[in-house]
Amino acid sequence: MRWRRRGVVPTDFIILRTFADLDYAGNLVGASARNADMIMLKRSLRGVCRASRLVSLFKKINSSHDLVSVASMAGKTVLITGSNRGLGLSFVKHYVKAGWNVIATTRRGANLDELEALSPGKIIHMDVRDESSVLQMAQDLEGTPIDLLINNAGTFTGSGDMSTTTKDALMMEFEVHAVGPFLVTRSLLPNLKLGAKRNGKNGARVAQLSSIWASIETGSGPYAYAASKAALHMINHRMADEMNHHHIAAILLDPGYVATNLPRNSYEHGAERVVDAMVRIIEKSKMQDTGKFFHFMGHEIPW
Repeated sequence: MRWRRRGVVPTDFIILRTFADLDYAGNLVGASARNADMIMLKRSLRGVCRASRLVSLFKKINSSHDLVSVASMAGKTVLITGSNRGLGLSFVKHYVKAGWNVIATTRRGANLDELEALSPGKIIHMDVRDESSVLQMAQDLEGTPIDLLINNAGTFTGSGDMSTTTKDALMMEFEVHAVGPFLVTRSLLPNLKLGAKRNGKNGARVAQLSSIWASIETGSGPYAYAASKAALHMINHRMADEMNHHHIAAILLDPGYVATNLPRNSYEHGAERVVDAMVRIIEKSKMQDTGKFFHFMGHEIPW
């Protein structure tokens, strides 16, 4: 029992524990992360290893399922619009934790207490409805590679049927949900090209937050919200086609009914849970998925 007094464990015990944990973790993290951890484990298993070293490694592996492919994500740059609350704030929290360089945008005058507490790499004041502020943002980021753009900024005027839907409501939601993502993506295209170039065949990604209400085939919903998101779908369709040869994929994501500060009629899911699921979709997406519309649970939605 000498090994107990010295604070080490026998090698055969470590091997059994190692492969049990790797078998569990293997289904949760990307291949690059697993390969890196396997190399570390092989080095650790030479001779008799200190338990603390392995425990630290196991914690790293088992905590990685919330970060998807940790090794493939670290060091990359994501820009997230509408970052001061709801899904946007949860995206910031996720990517900061994952080690990304996070550029968070929000309207001037918004409450930034929670966002600033997360310490993203950069906070930029930008209103997606204001083209001059979008262009200023792009100028400030000139030469910065962006691997992932998340067009998350949203609004909800509350207009429902024909009798309660106003022109102002329609114009507001079209500007935020359709025109805004177009302006932001167009202005950051040089940055996305730089990100795609450094990522090789994996390219860069644009993720557009949409809604099942936008589906012509299966959706319904308030005129302004549904129509503006449907317009986003056509814009994304054209973007996907135009950006494909630059190795930039553009996908649409439906977060479902989420408990955020954006008013909805019912809430089914927490923002952090939904964001974790959408991040997995983004990470697993391939160039051939460009233009597709995914529910946060992973299945494709006709649009």
